[in-house]
Amino acid sequence: SEKRLEVTAYFEVALNTQANDEAHPAFQNLFVQTEYLPESGIVLVRRRPRDPNQCSAHMACRFIGPAGPVAPVQFDTSREACLGRGRSVRKPLHLEGGRALGSTEGNILDPAVCMRTTVVLPPMGSASLTFTVACGWDRQKALAASDALAGEGAVDKAFEMAWTQEQANMRYLGVKPNQLRFFSAMTSHV
Repeated sequence: SEKRLEVTAYFEVALNTQANDEAHPAFQNLFVQTEYLPESGIVLVRRRPRDPNQCSAHMACRFIGPAGPVAPVQFDTSREACLGRGRSVRKPLHLEGGRALGSTEGNILDPAVCMRTTVVLPPMGSASLTFTVACGWDRQKALAASDALAGEGAVDKAFEMAWTQEQANMRYLGVKPNQLRFFSAMTSHV
């Protein structure tokens, strides 16, 4: 018989430089707004600029299946609603007792993106699902980048292009594969 799997993606939102986020994360969170677009299954996150001359970073998050974008999906953009007060990602509230996600959106005090969908596995079969995050300096650019990843084979092509770019960069810099592993291990601790 077929199996149904619930797949949940979760991450905390900054949409700012690491230095600004670390300096005062609670203050930085005051400028983050979230919105759900049910027709496309996208959770859109926006950083309101603090002054009119500043760009407004946007991020579009969605699941993509073999037939294209998965919509609608369960979602929540409040860290507290997803994890629960005093809890962590090790034991989140939203995974207990078949709880549905709360669909919180708007001006969120402690923003996160949590999205859930169900994948049906046929007997002896397989399924694929990709979670994408696309960014842009305005709403249209973020949505266009997300749509570009939603096409057939687009995610595979993006990974192939990234791998090709990495190989070209390694050749240009004269970095050998064993050196790359060393550099990756070293930078992961910085």
